[in-house]
Amino acid sequence: MLHEAIAWRIAREFGHPFDTLVAPCVLRAIGGIDPMAPGALSAIHGKPLRQGFATWQDVFNFDRAGCASAAFFDSLIGQQDRNPGNVRFDYQARSCRLIDHGYAFARHGDPINISPLVGCRAQIADVRLDQPEIDALHMLFSSGDLCAARDGLDPARAAALERRAESMLQPTILPEGGF
Repeated sequence: MLHEAIAWRIAREFGHPFDTLVAPCVLRAIGGIDPMAPGALSAIHGKPLRQGFATWQDVFNFDRAGCASAAFFDSLIGQQDRNPGNVRFDYQARSCRLIDHGYAFARHGDPINISPLVGCRAQIADVRLDQPEIDALHMLFSSGDLCAARDGLDPARAAALERRAESMLQPTILPEGGF
């Protein structure tokens, strides 16, 4: 749950386009068996992936700019579980949104991080970072606390995030499995 909120916090700090790409999320006590049990409350935009997309390349071509930004974000946070169930689409606006960052912030030794969007960007778009992406990395470093990730994440996960960001200053996105 904490990863959900931290991913949103980073996206919000980065500004456009990331603040609209990642669903807003906050931590809240959610009732149930234990009314004080923590939970993540996300504002989910859009509809689930439709059957109309045969491949992830089709998804990427549906919203090339959004998916390129999503690939950058997934590469940075070490997303390990990007799948059709956690990408939402505004079909009218032809834009995608990301949800479910519970398996993000991978550490070296964790299962290989998987985001088909990263693979698609490597295959059909430019892996070099654009200026807003480079600016976002500089913002992450200049924040002093990795946009609150250092305070919220396990220290090993925060260190892995920082290493990925440093590697991306080459400036390219990391390949799937890049830590």
